[in-house]
Amino acid sequence: MAEDLTGAGGPTYTYRSTMRAAGTSTRVDLPDWARKFTVNFRQSDGTSADSGRLATSGTDDTAIGNNVFPCPSGAALEISVGPISSGTRSLYLTGDTATGYAHIVLE
Repeated sequence: MAEDLTGAGGPTYTYRSTMRAAGTSTRVDLPDWARKFTVNFRQSDGTSADSGRLATSGTDDTAIGNNVFPCPSGAALEISVGPISSGTRSLYLTGDTATGYAHIVLE
């Protein structure tokens, strides 16, 4: 199921999303106020580092595809997000270990 963060309060918001099977995408819908998205992947124990991938397009709960940006184990990936004229701004995440976590910070 997609993570709908459109109603999250700012100016900073933290969230932990449970990842699905390795390589399966989770859509994250962003609030209008967010201008920066940071993600760090952790294994299911919540402390061991994991790697993951981010895509700017896709379909929730399907294979994430090949047009991705990798996030190495132990690293945090930070991207700027801009406003759009209509619709919902979404990103797609997958962890490289099943049932791990994506720790998200919106600013």
